[in-house]
Amino acid sequence: MLLHLVNIKFPLVYPDSILSCSRVFKISNDRFWMKYSIFSKKNNKIVAEGEGLIVSYDYRNNCKIELPEELKNNILKIENYNIEVIDIQK
Repeated sequence: MLLHLVNIKFPLVYPDSILSCSRVFKISNDRFWMKYSIFSKKNNKIVAEGEGLIVSYDYRNNCKIELPEELKNNILKIENYNIEVIDIQK
């Protein structure tokens, strides 16, 4: 993960149960952006929201790589093709 931002809106206090939701909202050749929400059942509201930027990386060769086509296609299917697709030219 290259970047992670969190906006804490309300503190969680034990005991509580939470629901965590995430979705991909933008994808390009070598990265994708996600949004996250955490919902408190006890307080019946969203207590945190965030975004993350995930970059595909080859640790053996120490360089960025393109996302595998199978991964991109699976993300698009899971998100029902409701994603902004950015074509970054090299």
